[in-house]
Amino acid sequence: MTTGKLSPFSRLALFLALIAVAVFATIAVAVSRPSLLIGLGPQSHEAPDGSRLAILDGKAVPVAGLFRPGAGEPLPAVLSRAELADMARQRPADVLIPENTDFVEEPDMLGSYDAFNRFMQRQGWLASLLAGDHVGLVIAEADAASLATVHVPVRPSRPVSTLPSGFWLQLGSAVCMLAVAAFLMTLRPRDGPSAAFAVSGLGAAGAALTAAIYSTRDLALASSLFETLSALNQFWTFLFGVAAIHLFAIYPVRLVRSRSLWPVGALSLLLILLYRMQVVPIDLVSPHIGILGLLIGILVFVVLQYRATRADPANRAIMLWIGMSVVLGAGSFVLLVTVPLLLGREAATSQSVAFVPLAAIYAAIAVGILRYRLFDLDRWAYRLILYTAIIVGVLVLDLG
Repeated sequence: MTTGKLSPFSRLALFLALIAVAVFATIAVAVSRPSLLIGLGPQSHEAPDGSRLAILDGKAVPVAGLFRPGAGEPLPAVLSRAELADMARQRPADVLIPENTDFVEEPDMLGSYDAFNRFMQRQGWLASLLAGDHVGLVIAEADAASLATVHVPVRPSRPVSTLPSGFWLQLGSAVCMLAVAAFLMTLRPRDGPSAAFAVSGLGAAGAALTAAIYSTRDLALASSLFETLSALNQFWTFLFGVAAIHLFAIYPVRLVRSRSLWPVGALSLLLILLYRMQVVPIDLVSPHIGILGLLIGILVFVVLQYRATRADPANRAIMLWIGMSVVLGAGSFVLLVTVPLLLGREAATSQSVAFVPLAAIYAAIAVGILRYRLFDLDRWAYRLILYTAIIVGVLVLDLG
């Protein structure tokens, strides 16, 4: 049975159930990984000597190395940095010196295939350290001249309460986007513009959910899981851009036929495959190149819609509301994350924070639905959205 044959409330219940499953699955994967719970992850900070800061017994200590206890010749209780470097060269899978790239939020931020592959290899090594009962840490002594070794127990899973704020920020953004998409597909399941907007929400939410897992990891994820999540993240991100282009190509004025836009999706899929297969120079198929290209495509159709609605004030108001929401939300993500990386610099903000403007797109569209009656919904639909928004607002205030 298709959703189009279900009653509106049955469709809404189905979509909300699917959202709940997605949220549960995301949390389940995030907490199922072994963890150290000492703050070694993308949110950790670099110490002045180049090591990474961890929290042991409530104190920030610089971690100069990690090792697998019981693997090969044991490390001495006290050693020098030269001795640690020598052991790391001889046993790279068992003794590792942390590198800044080990803790990047997004591996697509790395500028070459070699850097990406090295990152995944080291993620595999770091994740394998978590397979035992303990992980050895090499920490700097107070005088910073000598290094000491300590053992930290490995937790078989990660308590939900230890998931960082960045995880919940991305999860909340995804739920917001999915909820608005669910309402649109509930109220207008066969309407082209509402479907295109809903699919764009699905894409942005999928990108947020996958990024929430690996961008807030504790130390490392298995390379196979990481590569899968990374590929899914790129797919969902591109899906958002492709669907947004389709939306502005047909709404509020149909500029082109939907079937004429198939090259946009085909080219996006080709870029994903070429990047993952690493068969062409990365400068030509970098995910950030694709994201920037999709944003340019969105801007072009927004401008065309602006010109096409100049004699129609009602459609001009609708176009400005949706167009500015999408351009500002997606544009801020590109300006804060994508553009700096294309220029060889660090992202201007955390990826988790950059998802908030994307979620704001869908909150703005929900307001626009009430204000401008977007997508030609029935009268009862606006009441349903309004009442639901009031109930959710009251619950949020009560929980706060």
